[in-house]
Amino acid sequence: MTPKAAATILGLVLSLTMFTSCSFGGDSIGDSAVALIEGDLADNLGLALTDAACDEPASEAVGTTFGCNALHDGTRVDIEVLIDREDHIVASTTNVVRPDALTAIAATVVDSMNAQGDFGLTVDALDCGEVAIVLDQDQIFRCGLTEPGTSNVFDTAIRMTDLETLSFDFEVAAEPRAADE
Repeated sequence: MTPKAAATILGLVLSLTMFTSCSFGGDSIGDSAVALIEGDLADNLGLALTDAACDEPASEAVGTTFGCNALHDGTRVDIEVLIDREDHIVASTTNVVRPDALTAIAATVVDSMNAQGDFGLTVDALDCGEVAIVLDQDQIFRCGLTEPGTSNVFDTAIRMTDLETLSFDFEVAAEPRAADE
């Protein structure tokens, strides 16, 4: 397998971020944001989000954004909240890769690998799982690339370089995992 490559998914009509919205009339903006994050946003992502906390917004004016975060299995999920109209907020994650984006990323990695050498890879050769992934501080997640016709699985590190455009680079390990991994 080729150890290094770079890729960018261009023109996709999908986003790495998950947007969820709610009204906050009568409640504080921060309390509404926490409820939105731990409720609808968590449900939409398919992740348990706990211990949500938000910065105090500079104002309650439409167009104001403020930061929040929550935990998923001990990993910090970063969230941006926008007051998009009177008494209404929209929350979006900034470090979560959604399952539909994982599928698009896998297709691009496989296409790039096949373009470098005819490996005969299909999209299902790259397994990144089927659930949203919370990125680490380095913006890296790992997948397994199975070599066609064998049971050899190569670790594939994918580093997101721009979450909004789904730009990333990846590196495939030079040697397959040990059989017991």
